[in-house]
Amino acid sequence: SVRALLNSDWDTSEDDGVIAYPLWQWMESSKAMGDSQGAADAAAAADTKGRDHPELPTLALYAALARAESAEGRGDVDGARAEFERALAQAEAMRVPFDVVRAVASYTEFLLRHGKEAEAGVVAERIAGWADQDYAASLVRLSVYHAIGNEAWTSALARTQALAGERKVPPDLTSAPSPATKGDQRVLLAGRLL
Repeated sequence: SVRALLNSDWDTSEDDGVIAYPLWQWMESSKAMGDSQGAADAAAAADTKGRDHPELPTLALYAALARAESAEGRGDVDGARAEFERALAQAEAMRVPFDVVRAVASYTEFLLRHGKEAEAGVVAERIAGWADQDYAASLVRLSVYHAIGNEAWTSALARTQALAGERKVPPDLTSAPSPATKGDQRVLLAGRLL
């Protein structure tokens, strides 16, 4: 388990994703199950490991994402935004597609939760090139289209479902979105994300 891994002597090798990504998954799965204490414990563990080993870039990235989620959970939206920006910069500096997609997906979800659809579209554009081949990137595109009520939502849903395999597209993204009130925004984002 992740808890056992945290309590063991772990190797700070070049592949620091071995510890970083399980911490992130622990936090995400705790949130999904409604386990706020588990999510807080995971975020704290990621933050501690990240601060203890600032020389490990992947760990720094996921620690920043954990701090962002934790700050948002406390209602510190500005603090969360700063940590999402830090995580995104770290991911782009490392240029590992898997990590860039995770950082963009998390930041986009945050922006959408806070009614920042146009900003979410700009952030999502960074992984638009992968949206036709990668489920997580496709889900980001679908989320943005759904949030703005873009007509391209239907084709984005079909593509995301084709990439899903055994995963399920979140139910709230499979029903038709309500029409957006900002038509110009829909046109702008449709041009960027398709």
